[in-house]
Amino acid sequence: MRTGRSSGIALVIKLEHLTKTFSDRGGIRDITLSISEGEVFGYLGPNGSGKSTTIRCLIGLLKPERGTVAIHGLDPWKKPETLHQLVGYLPGEVALPDNMTGSQFLGWMRRLREPANGGLYAGRLLDRFDLKPEPMIATMSKGTRQKLALVAAFAHDPPIMILDEPTSGLDPVMQQTFIQWIREENSRGKTILLSTHQFTEVERTCHRVGILKQGRLSLVERVDHLRQTSRQIFEVTLGEPRDLRILAGPYLDVAIVNDRTATITINGPINHLIQQLASLPVVSVREITQDLEQAFMEIYQQDEEGPE
Repeated sequence: MRTGRSSGIALVIKLEHLTKTFSDRGGIRDITLSISEGEVFGYLGPNGSGKSTTIRCLIGLLKPERGTVAIHGLDPWKKPETLHQLVGYLPGEVALPDNMTGSQFLGWMRRLREPANGGLYAGRLLDRFDLKPEPMIATMSKGTRQKLALVAAFAHDPPIMILDEPTSGLDPVMQQTFIQWIREENSRGKTILLSTHQFTEVERTCHRVGILKQGRLSLVERVDHLRQTSRQIFEVTLGEPRDLRILAGPYLDVAIVNDRTATITINGPINHLIQQLASLPVVSVREITQDLEQAFMEIYQQDEEGPE
């Protein structure tokens, strides 16, 4: 597994050889991961890869078979009361009591975890996410329920935030509001673990990303470095018609656009492309920037193909 270590000093979250399996052969196996203070860490993987299982072990909802988990050096099974004050957790599947109003639910949660700021932060969250909590929860839409769960999870202004698919059900405007909020909370020094399918959220908020596949951590890397180390793609245009398929070879994959233009993917140093283009009437060469989703899919394809 390739790893990219963060530059932070203090480790806030630490997993070592974490293993939790189920009868259907799902679960996680031998997960080792550290997240530094003040870091936003993205946790990526398809459904069933083990993201939620990892988080549930981390916060003490599941007991690992093997390995250890710690938040600020504390075992969630030994110091649950302390960790409940340090950590805010938003689960991937939100279940709220239908027989309460949103205000009653927030009041109940406030009594469980007394906020250090007297509830001022909760009020700011209500304004930020344009949430009116007075109606009965049973009458709320999916998006409103998600906003209520988010406010309830983080109303006590915890220094550590753990979120599992946090924007599920939110409209595009609220998704953008969420991204900006995460960035602001991180600027306040908070440590954030973000499990999501939304690549835009990861690209705009996270310092590093971990990619989980079939219960195993296949890569941990800085987001900017992950994009830089993925295969380079160029659009090449010639001044006259040529069959650009002649450029294809062990290091160059060629996709024809028209009789003058092709998209070329480099599987190695860029010199392979430069040498091939030297004798051709090239008009333009434009690099096509890959986003995180493309890099993610490339890593998955490489894992499936295996070493050559």
